Amino acid sequence: MCDGNAPGSKEEEQFFSPRKLLEEYDQNDKDEKKPRAKKARTLNYDSASSPNGKQDEKEEESADTSANEEANDELFSPALKLPRVSRSTSTSPPNARTRLESKFAHTTQPEEKIEEEAAEEEESVETEEQDDEDTTAPEQEFNPFYFMKTLPKYEDIVEGKRPISLPEKSRNAPKICLVLDLDETLVHCSVDEVKNPHMQFPVTFNGVEYIVNVKKRPHMEYFLKRVSKLFEIVVFTASHKVYAEKLMNMLDPHRNLIKYRLYRDDCLDVFGNYLKDLNVLGRDLSKVLLVDNSPHAFGYQVNNGIPIETWYDDEADAELLNLLPFLESLVDVDDVRPIVEKQFQIQKLIDATPDEIV
Repeated sequence: MCDGNAPGSKEEEQFFSPRKLLEEYDQNDKDEKKPRAKKARTLNYDSASSPNGKQDEKEEESADTSANEEANDELFSPALKLPRVSRSTSTSPPNARTRLESKFAHTTQPEEKIEEEAAEEEESVETEEQDDEDTTAPEQEFNPFYFMKTLPKYEDIVEGKRPISLPEKSRNAPKICLVLDLDETLVHCSVDEVKNPHMQFPVTFNGVEYIVNVKKRPHMEYFLKRVSKLFEIVVFTASHKVYAEKLMNMLDPHRNLIKYRLYRDDCLDVFGNYLKDLNVLGRDLSKVLLVDNSPHAFGYQVNNGIPIETWYDDEADAELLNLLPFLESLVDVDDVRPIVEKQFQIQKLIDATPDEIV
């Protein structure tokens, strides 16, 4: 679920898949499509035994809602973390005490007055600093291409070669490996109440059992059946295995559609962001595709990445169907990257992004 962009505490960014990128390219789309949070639905919830009646019931509902929000933020896709933009021009401003001592250096102002004004100015400075921390440039906050442009060099993040997560490719395997994201690409999941979920299952997080409500993207099953006959299919999610494995066991119980499954532990952690480094597949990258609703996920292999619109609950969505003809055109090519580059031009968008966003 990857990935909404209202980051909370660190704990709120670690359960599910890092919540999908930057509230998406269009914040308005997200506001219209994403279901509103409702009362938490944790298992073993029992307010009937409360001796204090409605007050305790409200407190438990509030506590459960908070727990639900934490589970939603952590189980699924965590938000992309971008650098903060401060209005301050000074990198190391003097503290209030130093400034005030200088101010009163040539006066007979009593020490108590200095102490009093110092305390007041310290409080003012703290408020300003908090305002600075809470201030981000909108373009930076919602621009995946800025994030991709400012990624550190791969060799600075990865020392040597990363361990391969998949077994060697079999001789009879399809030529092209198709990697699919899970949350908001194939499904939308939430531990909040969802209208008419296609399936539900329990998952335990931090000692609490939650009900995960699953909505399948329109045409998901047909899409998987088609591509599984043409490609070596890998689902690669930034979600935690405790949730994602259960979900995939329900979506593909006999493992006829999805050949391999990769989880958050297989991602590349870049300053708290989970990127899908395709090198861990152990496949020739000229023959690897990644479909993901979060472009930053393929930040180190831009021309292997196929962006897809984020899905929450639009029953008229046809993105998976629309993608099929393009995917089928790549089945026998020797190198997918120049074709993907020409079709989506992600690198051009990255190059056109300013080096600094003010």
